Amino acid sequence: MSINNIFIQARLNSKRLKNKLMLMINNKPVIYWVYYRVKKTSNFNKLIFVIPDTSENDPLYDYLQSLDVEIFRGSEKNLVKRFYDAIKLFPCDNVIRVCADNPFICHKEIDKLINYFCNNECDLAFNNIPHKNNYPDGLGAEICKSKLISQLVEKNLNDDEKEHIFNYVKNNKTKYTIKTFDPDNEIACSNLKLDIDTIKDYNEISKHKVDIDMDGKMIVEEFR
Repeated sequence: MSINNIFIQARLNSKRLKNKLMLMINNKPVIYWVYYRVKKTSNFNKLIFVIPDTSENDPLYDYLQSLDVEIFRGSEKNLVKRFYDAIKLFPCDNVIRVCADNPFICHKEIDKLINYFCNNECDLAFNNIPHKNNYPDGLGAEICKSKLISQLVEKNLNDDEKEHIFNYVKNNKTKYTIKTFDPDNEIACSNLKLDIDTIKDYNEISKHKVDIDMDGKMIVEEFR
């Protein structure tokens, strides 16, 4: 059986909304709810937060320590290197990448993604964004084999490809096989945005006062 590690990518110095991970939803910060929901995933070995090793992200590190979770600190600008170094410390066959600004991420959809990847030949699979599928934005994740990260770190990457871990793969689609799939009909709502990029996103989510314990189907129904 494959060893699947979940790596939650997080930082406080987002360009569009600084410190967004510490904004409160139901009296807990966004980053807490990501952790709370992701850890319900069934088919994984370890869950690791991968954060920058800069002083600006020390408050995030301090908060994560209070959750008693695995934390890896690495390069701020070179995300490929950060993941590569994290994988060396936490070896695995498959890397599940989760974005920390998805407070309504659904463990059921992560499990579906892992199952899909293990039963289909591809280099990268995803269900976190509505691209060639009917998923809402912010319910799923991305998955690849760890050896892909090892290959990427050896490439002559430009700054954008270092900062966004799979951009080199997406920029070279003839060299890689990227796949996705559709969700169940109950959550097929590709125009729905559930991640937090801006203050407008946060205000919209906060306005609903949604119960964070709801599953993916109920969250989609709430926001339709």
